[in-house]
Amino acid sequence: TFPVKLRVWDTNLKESKLYNLNMDLTQKQYKGAWESSKPRSEFKEIRKKLFHYENKAIELIDAMRKFSYDEFERKFFRKKGDGTNIKWQYERYINELNKMTSLNTASTYKYSLKSISVYLKSKKKSLDNLSFFDIDKKWLQDYEDYMLDSCKSRNTISIYIRCLKSIFNNAIQENEINRDVYPFGKRRYVIPNEIGFKKALTMEQLKKLYNSKPTNQYQSKAKDFWLLSYFCNGMNLKDILFLKNNNIDEDLILFKREKTIKTSKSNLKTIKVKLLPEALKIIKKYSNKSSDSEEYIFGVIKEGYTPEQKTRAINNFVRMVNQHLQKLAIKLEIPKDISTNWARHTFATTLKNKKYPLKFISEFMGHSSIKTTEIYFASIDDEMREDMSESLMDFNN
Repeated sequence: TFPVKLRVWDTNLKESKLYNLNMDLTQKQYKGAWESSKPRSEFKEIRKKLFHYENKAIELIDAMRKFSYDEFERKFFRKKGDGTNIKWQYERYINELNKMTSLNTASTYKYSLKSISVYLKSKKKSLDNLSFFDIDKKWLQDYEDYMLDSCKSRNTISIYIRCLKSIFNNAIQENEINRDVYPFGKRRYVIPNEIGFKKALTMEQLKKLYNSKPTNQYQSKAKDFWLLSYFCNGMNLKDILFLKNNNIDEDLILFKREKTIKTSKSNLKTIKVKLLPEALKIIKKYSNKSSDSEEYIFGVIKEGYTPEQKTRAINNFVRMVNQHLQKLAIKLEIPKDISTNWARHTFATTLKNKKYPLKFISEFMGHSSIKTTEIYFASIDDEMREDMSESLMDFNN
């Protein structure tokens, strides 16, 4: 027997690809089923199967706006109905994110899918059967209400539904569904977008943290890395842990954000950070002392780690910093929910309060848009709010 394959020819590229159909036939079977105009009864079932594959391929190609082997392969080898199935589309996109080593983003989509599954179970329905055509404005509003009743924050609800929206957009882009079934937007379902208080320390709280005396080495390390982030233009802790010896050029740190390396294919921006003496002191304190230019400075991640190992090591380190920072915060009587993210917010807000132009702050933080920078500014702090309220009764000025 010989394997039967489907040949697909691209007229633009002037090349073909062969696809295995998981059928093995003898020469007699193939000729009797495919090459005969009137196949005998013993070959009719084989002929029917071969025509099925050919017709399926022709229908797929005719429906494609522009032919590509990637799209053809994805659609040809899946089960009927997969293209409009929510679970299938989620899992396919999660696999893509994992391949791109966007593991934290993949995890967010997993939680979003799990949340939808839990909601459907409460309705005695199955995620396996959920299609894009089942989801409309009412479905989304009921899902939102369910999450609110389950004590999910509006921020969490927004994140989960934005993931679902992204899955819809992917399906439309890939010509799986038409835009007329899209349930989001004006006069349709609007995703809740709660504007929360930005997290930043006041100058008084910052001074307390800077002058504090941690009670153990873990609190000391947590404090040092938080301050390092603040002193280095609010550099994300992940970017700090990815720094190698060759990222430091005398009194400058030159680096590209890990976040943009994965999302930007061109014009990757190199961010320059002026190394303050305090920042340099912290770097020297925790440096692995290696002279190898390709060595990671802090040794939390190591050369040869898989993407999964890097993500796990970074997440564990960030968790350690946050846990011990919060214990120190309780002792200092500063906000006990302080985290590594607060360093970035505090950096932006401090410069804004010192009247530095927004354009410069945006440049320092490595943002491509000033609108992104505005997100990092803290809301009016309580002290300023109190002063403003008291001024309403100050009739002498």
